[in-house]
Amino acid sequence: MAEKEKFSASDFDANDVGEDARVQLTEDIEKNEQPEPSQEIKQWYYVRKNKPIGPLSEAEMTALIADGTLDGFSLVWKTGTERKWIRLSESELSDTMPQEDERDSKRHLLFNRVVIICIIAVLIVLVYFFYDEISQSIRSGDMWEI
Repeated sequence: MAEKEKFSASDFDANDVGEDARVQLTEDIEKNEQPEPSQEIKQWYYVRKNKPIGPLSEAEMTALIADGTLDGFSLVWKTGTERKWIRLSESELSDTMPQEDERDSKRHLLFNRVVIICIIAVLIVLVYFFYDEISQSIRSGDMWEI
């Protein structure tokens, strides 16, 4: 495969060509400066163990999100952005994060309810078994003595 010749806008004198040629040259330069479709721009970084890792392409970042290496709290940075390190959940890559499944959400809700019911049951059992002692302590005033 022949290597493309690299050139930039400074290689041309705008006065040497007509308007149509200038437009065509500008388009050619822009095409030449774009990466080939198989070659992605590596402009993403993330923090791991307080060290920046990168540069990585968007596809590589998406793979890290998919395998669980990165989550919504991971710090990321994209070159060319004003803000430096932000949470992945606040970045443009947040759309690639897996959405919580509705079933998972219901499971968490059910689990939380079961835990609350168990705690209430333990409290009821404790009060039932120690009711006489608690009420006697309250009546005698011994409960408040240290």
